[in-house]
Amino acid sequence: MAGDDAPTQLLPSASNCLFWGRLGNARILSSMLRCVQFSRVANFNVSENGLKVTAEVSSCVQANAFLQKEIFDEFSIQTGHSEVSFCLNVEVLIQCLNIYTTTSAGHSVSRFNASSNNSLNGYGGGNPSQIGANQTTLTNFIFGNSVVMYYLKEGDPLCLIIEESSGLSGTAIGSVITDCQVRTLDTDEAPLDLHFPPEDVINKVIMNPSVLYERVSELDLTADFVQIELSPVEPYFSLTTKGNLLKVTDKVDQESGHILSYDVKKYQQLSYRSNQFKLIHKTLQCCTKVSIRTNEDGFVCIQFMVRFDNCPKICFVEFFFAPVEQIDI
Repeated sequence: MAGDDAPTQLLPSASNCLFWGRLGNARILSSMLRCVQFSRVANFNVSENGLKVTAEVSSCVQANAFLQKEIFDEFSIQTGHSEVSFCLNVEVLIQCLNIYTTTSAGHSVSRFNASSNNSLNGYGGGNPSQIGANQTTLTNFIFGNSVVMYYLKEGDPLCLIIEESSGLSGTAIGSVITDCQVRTLDTDEAPLDLHFPPEDVINKVIMNPSVLYERVSELDLTADFVQIELSPVEPYFSLTTKGNLLKVTDKVDQESGHILSYDVKKYQQLSYRSNQFKLIHKTLQCCTKVSIRTNEDGFVCIQFMVRFDNCPKICFVEFFFAPVEQIDI
């Protein structure tokens, strides 16, 4: 329990917020956001299932990071709302979540020791009118590198209360707490609703991430395109790139032990821009399984299963790539 001189930071009641969530480990959210950080702005969609963060590049790349509701220690959407959406600058949000390990250059973020009597002013400035009569106190929670985030009403900033504890069990003395307000941004249109119904999936391969990680890491930087070949017979699964000096084809036999499931019914030879595949490099470093699915139109969905220590549910990241016109590699 906190000492008598520990400050009490007042928070709005969860029922008064469009969205309210608490994560015992803020680094889970930070790590998932890094997977889709290739776009400056991302769309955040909160529903009864959890949090979905979507980033896009034109109409050729879309990435989604999913945090299921059960991953949060507390999670609620205001009664009467089936979902809540807003846009944020992803880089700014990641800087806030990693405030104890990195510096938010150019932004003013206040800190205080939980045994002092300083108030929280926060990044972007506070809004006293957001604190209503029905309030929850920060000292009601036992934090450990945790984050409370809430979105009070449409057009408001996303508010974060981030705490890094001293590691002393049962005490808030020595804890450092940061209050951040990240401005939400207007968006002209919602992200594309891309998904592969089971009946639209032509081919599906599940593999160990090391297979794809090695090949993506070694992509020829001078190659403009990557060609995926899927076949019910040999060569089964292969990736081909052609740079200025060299053409490279990597083949993976379905009996190699790296392929966990191979459900390929139809031969496909599909081409994508190589810079699209470079976007998945970060996610490949933290995932435990990779699923590759294709449809009749040549779109590919690469889904990653991500596990975190002491996390009750699996997180997912998926990338959709649009094909280019067939290239003779």
